[in-house]
Amino acid sequence: MSKILLFISFVVVSISASAQYSPEKKTAYVTNSYNAPGLKMKRTGTTLTVVGGALLVGGVILVSNASALYYNSSNTNGTTTSSGDPKGGFG
Repeated sequence: MSKILLFISFVVVSISASAQYSPEKKTAYVTNSYNAPGLKMKRTGTTLTVVGGALLVGGVILVSNASALYYNSSNTNGTTTSSGDPKGGFG
């Protein structure tokens, strides 16, 4: 159930982000020019969005597979103690 809810929320965010795109407002120099103003920023933003989405999905998968949602580790006088699951630690 949580995976379905996560997928639906991801789709909603993607659709709302693409809703700002308006092909009617393009001017002739933007559609015909390879080096249009702002094109490099648009490509960079698209790349960062795709990579960030992939990292988000990977992080959700790691946390959902963790046995505990916390992780504590301490080192006192050379003795290291840890509890929880490092995959589920949120910092």
